Amino acid sequence: MLYILNFPNHSVPDSIRKIELENKKILLVSPHADDISISCGATVNFLSQNNEILPVLFFEESKVREKEAQREAKILNTKKPFFLKLNSHHFPKNLEKDVAKTKKLLQEFNPDIIFLPQKNDLHPSHKLATSITLKSLSNHSLKLFFYESPWFLFNNLGFNAVTFFSEKELKRKLKAIKAHKSQNKNNYYDQIAKSLAVFRGNVIPEQRIFGYGKNKMKGYLAESFFYENNN
Repeated sequence: MLYILNFPNHSVPDSIRKIELENKKILLVSPHADDISISCGATVNFLSQNNEILPVLFFEESKVREKEAQREAKILNTKKPFFLKLNSHHFPKNLEKDVAKTKKLLQEFNPDIIFLPQKNDLHPSHKLATSITLKSLSNHSLKLFFYESPWFLFNNLGFNAVTFFSEKELKRKLKAIKAHKSQNKNNYYDQIAKSLAVFRGNVIPEQRIFGYGKNKMKGYLAESFFYENNN
């Protein structure tokens, strides 16, 4: 089963299930200040039209990066980011405290949906942020969307949900990435994110939706996720 979060100007084939997300509380797990814009900025901006979205910067960052995260939030139309300031990535003995701190935030915000790095991400901070989040979940049902990042991509069948978007939405995603000026001095994260969006947008329609040689969505871009319910 493949799930679609946004499928602009196209009817959904019978083999696809469309997920309607409105009037939901969505929490974004961001290990670093720019992970959200790079990995799922277009999806977040789309969902911000009809949902309450709270970005959470998990680990301690500089004041410069916190300000950049605030600029990103304005561009993507989310709530002001919450700075959790966890430090178990530097001090592993503080893991239990970090889990308790995260659990308290989840209880207070009480999200319906969480976006977080994929479970198999090998980046140490990404992997730890996801582990802490999953350890902090209560028993109530949540929709979880695990996002891919340039540091760890899904294989061909590793994702089961996708958002399609246009060049207009791409420009806002890239603007959000460029808000992180301290990170873009010596890196090309905007170009990396654009390349991945172009790749997914051109391959997924043939690979997982319409069939090879039957791409009906030329010109669209995409972000991919692994979706599951936490029961």
